[in-house]
Amino acid sequence: MTRKTLLIKASLAISVGAILSKVLGFVREMVIASRFGATSHVDAYVIAQGLPGLLFAAIGGALGTVVIPLFTAKRIKEGKDRAFRMAGTIWNAVALGALVVIVFGEIAMPWLVRLVAPGFRGAVFDETILLGRILMPAAFFTGVGLLARGMLNSLQHFTVPALADPVQNIIIITTVLTLGRMFGIKGLAAGTLLGMGAQLFMIWPVLARHGFHPGLRIDWRMPELREIWLLTIPVLVGTGIGTINALVDRMLASGLPEGNVAAMNYATRIYTLPMVLWGTALGTALYPTMTEFAAVSDWDRIAESIRRGLRLAAFGLLPMSAGLIVLSEPITKLVYERGAFDPQATNLTAGVMSMYSLGVVAISWRDIIGRAFYALHDTLTPLWTGVLAVAVNIGLNLALVGVLGSRGLALATAIASWIGALSLAWLLEGKLARADRDGTQALPLRASQAPLVQQPVQQAGARAARVLDRAFWREVGKSAAATAAMAATVAVFWQQVAVPRVNSGGTVGVAAWFLADAGLGAATYLVAALVLGIEDLKLLTEVACRASLRARSIGRRSRRPGGDGEVI
Repeated sequence: MTRKTLLIKASLAISVGAILSKVLGFVREMVIASRFGATSHVDAYVIAQGLPGLLFAAIGGALGTVVIPLFTAKRIKEGKDRAFRMAGTIWNAVALGALVVIVFGEIAMPWLVRLVAPGFRGAVFDETILLGRILMPAAFFTGVGLLARGMLNSLQHFTVPALADPVQNIIIITTVLTLGRMFGIKGLAAGTLLGMGAQLFMIWPVLARHGFHPGLRIDWRMPELREIWLLTIPVLVGTGIGTINALVDRMLASGLPEGNVAAMNYATRIYTLPMVLWGTALGTALYPTMTEFAAVSDWDRIAESIRRGLRLAAFGLLPMSAGLIVLSEPITKLVYERGAFDPQATNLTAGVMSMYSLGVVAISWRDIIGRAFYALHDTLTPLWTGVLAVAVNIGLNLALVGVLGSRGLALATAIASWIGALSLAWLLEGKLARADRDGTQALPLRASQAPLVQQPVQQAGARAARVLDRAFWREVGKSAAATAAMAATVAVFWQQVAVPRVNSGGTVGVAAWFLADAGLGAATYLVAALVLGIEDLKLLTEVACRASLRARSIGRRSRRPGGDGEVI
């Protein structure tokens, strides 16, 4: 299986898991709302659920990011056994840290609740403390689970981690319908903890089959342990900066007329869907491959991997973001317009969403390129470009909020995202060029790792690796041209055909005409992509054909010869 095919299949597996998780997450919220309503019990649960993450999730997520390149480099250069020995020390250190956090959280729970929910008094305050103590062990499952996901991704195993989130949602839904009846909101808290534990217990057997057994030993003198903490700090700081940026957005939006803060929140839930389903899946699938090439200093191949990921992101996300812009009003109407959400709220939310959608591709590109820097053991550069993007965003917020309101805040976010993505890309090109100019050669691989990389050794003095070369922009331009054709077709169809007929059909009519227009847009995009000869469409078609042939082959082998044709 080629690297390109592996990337597509891994991305599709992650996307399927994300879709299942989103759908089941929506069902979960419906079940919780049906069982407990909008009561103080749910308020207590929401605050309590966030406490373990507040104390440890950011650290666990950062560790999961920085461990992958170190683990991959160790595995390729010294073998899987030594890599697992290093990972065992990291695993036990994270587990120990999580246990310390749990003990601290259990003891300090009243003070933590008072800090994050200062308005809680009486029964709701006491209930939040109780639920927080039930949920605090989730810090262990979160920290160790994120590390386990990173290790499996490094081993090019994506399916089980992708299915872990849907399983968690299934368990929570089940416990609401069972334990929730018997124990009330405490049953929901217990089910949430059980679901998070189930994620880890799904992933652990796969790691064990690969040969990972952490034991109980922690080698505090291991040099990689210190390097991990040093790499983790900039990631944590960058996360904090992003939180500050979101806080500034909300502060400025709070000074606008009523409904603008809510509109930004509602719009965010929609415009981020394409990134979750396609952009994030690409970044997650591509990251282990980049770490492998970085581990052997194969600059040409890491540049090719990044280039392929950015092109695939543009190919998938350009039409999605254009669809969100052109059909922002019917999408918002379908998703939200009922009850207290009136047409005025629809117009406001649709306008904000169309501005946010201008930055969808940029956010995905920034994620992919940022992971490339992490693969190169550089967590500082993404931090500095993040600071630049946040500064630009705040400056544009102040300039545009008085003119465009919440739409200006969303537009500022999109522009800042493009500045952050393109500055990261420019710095990455310089970093790869310097590495190539220094004459760093690819490291020789062990025989067991040769099929993993299967690339020739790069010679010193070769042409500098490029990411954003002319061929890249040519393919992205083709995707943009196909997107323009699609957007024009969708806009004309909606305005000339759908709008005159849609008002008489209510929500069902809007849904029917929207689906018809979306189908027409997808067909237009595919035809335009074929006419323009976009390479990424050819690759996706090839992967789909191979998967179909493989499924048919498995189906034929599973039928008993001479039987009645039933599949066994």
